[in-house]
Amino acid sequence: VKSLKQLFNERKIWSKDAIYERLKSEHKEAVTTKHIHCVAYKFIKGPWRNCWIHYGHDPRLDKESRDLQIFQLNLRNKQVLIRINNYNSTYFPGRTYESDVRFEGIPTKRTITYQLIDLAEGHSHIADLLGQSSVLSYCDNDTGWYPKGLFSKIKKHMEAVIEERLKNPPALRKLMQSSHEGIDEPEATSSEVNTQNDVQDEEGEDEDEESELESEEDDRLDFAGRRINQLQEDMMKNILTNLENEADED
Repeated sequence: VKSLKQLFNERKIWSKDAIYERLKSEHKEAVTTKHIHCVAYKFIKGPWRNCWIHYGHDPRLDKESRDLQIFQLNLRNKQVLIRINNYNSTYFPGRTYESDVRFEGIPTKRTITYQLIDLAEGHSHIADLLGQSSVLSYCDNDTGWYPKGLFSKIKKHMEAVIEERLKNPPALRKLMQSSHEGIDEPEATSSEVNTQNDVQDEEGEDEDEESELESEEDDRLDFAGRRINQLQEDMMKNILTNLENEADED
């Protein structure tokens, strides 16, 4: 209970995932769940839906609570969902749902709820959107103290971030290295050996060697890119085949 009191002294409203993330090193999730009712209550709908709110605080009466509102990201595009599934199964096989309160990775569920304050902490553009947005004179039942248009802008930004992350997977460098395992590199010629030995003596030879290294790196990047594209195409074909089979069975 002491840890929870300190947490709610820090800020009045917390999402469930944010609480568990902050206290996971101190308490098991079941222990936190058991005692949280001692310090906070919960809304079941509205701008602070499923968040825990410190007793005595009503965010509907306090404009300063606007950044503690939730934002729910709903991913509806079928092709994007397939790509996300491919991404997670390829680079994080066996991973189930993991809390990601600051939107630092690729979503593991179709619908994920964040608090605006946590999104702003992890993304300067979202922080700018919040800072530039107008504030309503009343608390709307759905959008709280912010206008509806703000949430459309946040969603658009987050979808763009997801797209960028899907194009630049974290295992790219590892894949580049493994792609060349078992591929024989051409043996150095005698002239190349001499060039390496005399590299400190001839500035022109330095430039030649750098050019060769850059060319070699470009070839590796190109090879890795083709390899990634082929893997993604193969996975897409398998998923589409499975979907067709499921449709036939239905």
